[in-house]
Amino acid sequence: MATSILDDPPDAASFHAHMMLGSPLPHPADKLPINDRIVRMNPLIQPLTGPNPQRPWILPPGLDHKDFVALRDLAMDAVAQADVDRIRDFCDLWLADDIPNQPIRANTTGLSAEIGFARYRAAKAAARALDLAP
Repeated sequence: MATSILDDPPDAASFHAHMMLGSPLPHPADKLPINDRIVRMNPLIQPLTGPNPQRPWILPPGLDHKDFVALRDLAMDAVAQADVDRIRDFCDLWLADDIPNQPIRANTTGLSAEIGFARYRAAKAAARALDLAP
């Protein structure tokens, strides 16, 4: 069962659900991201688009290079207290909207959300509007 997560990641299932519900794919004229009846809330470890071509990628606020690499390389069965603390701190940054929310689909150039919510607070508000969250 554990290997099923690696063989068929949840992001594929979210996209399939989006499509099966008849939700639209983005078109060039659409305002992005497209949000519909699927609300995915998951912190995402990724760099952010930088301010200029000389600095195309930056780390999210609150993460230094050491923490970013450690989180990126963290095993799925992390139980060491230092790893658990790092995950907790990372999730606190996500709840504060400093860390991206994992969209249903991101673009391939800047990793910005095309389908789904780019930040936690927007996803939570949508979930509440759909009566999915407390």
